[in-house]
Amino acid sequence: MAANAKTAALEALIEAHAGELKLPTVKARFRGMAEEATHDQQTPIAYLAALAVVLGRGARRLHHEAGGYRLGALSEERVGALLEGLPAGWLVEHDVEKRGGGDIDHVAHSPGATTFLVDTKRSRWRGEDIAQAHRHVEWAARHYGRRRAIVPVICVQRSRRGPETIGGVQVVGATYLVAYLREHG
Repeated sequence: MAANAKTAALEALIEAHAGELKLPTVKARFRGMAEEATHDQQTPIAYLAALAVVLGRGARRLHHEAGGYRLGALSEERVGALLEGLPAGWLVEHDVEKRGGGDIDHVAHSPGATTFLVDTKRSRWRGEDIAQAHRHVEWAARHYGRRRAIVPVICVQRSRRGPETIGGVQVVGATYLVAYLREHG
């Protein structure tokens, strides 16, 4: 098989498989492998074997990420159920979409003039979550108006942590969430 024909065949394989996955980095990696295979005069079979290894690794990674999203969604549902237990007069919204992208897990409006923006984390939070909470506050001030006090809250679903202010954000375990909101709402 001529070098150009091998290259064309490998390019077709790249397009077929990388297109299905819609992963630009995978596509670039396969192109590099195809060039190497052509340069080393390997057969398309060797290339396909390498492709199978890369796809297998990618599938394992995607499977792991999907499990993380599932657990995160379960945590959001559990915190949402807790918020539904707030007394009469409270209004609770779930999965509030922000114009321009993203969402806020839960928004709890107290009968007074306080709106709590609750971001759920399964078992731990990171420093970047604090910055995100402040961006939520900016959005909520525009969306709900500045007459209400807006309080960002990170609720760690698998924690018994009492309320603590960190970087201007209330961080609280799910065990204490409703009590905190009632007390400060």
